[in-house]
Amino acid sequence: SIGLIGDPNDVSARTVGATIIVGGGQDVDEVYQWMIEKAGGGDFVVLRASGTDAYNSYIYELGSINSVETLLIDSRTLAN
Repeated sequence: SIGLIGDPNDVSARTVGATIIVGGGQDVDEVYQWMIEKAGGGDFVVLRASGTDAYNSYIYELGSINSVETLLIDSRTLAN
């Protein structure tokens, strides 16, 4: 983990599986709000191959969510 915002403690949330793949363009608030709805007040995980945890505060401020954590997977070792 390269960063976490919100409550680090686990919560019980009713979630719906969903995935978004983004990159190379402008951020679209509605995409992240849709994912926040699917998280049901639980945790939101951002997977990155490069970069920082800058999405944490952006996503956290868009809706009601327990936490946002960024995992940086930038090597074969971390991917396994």
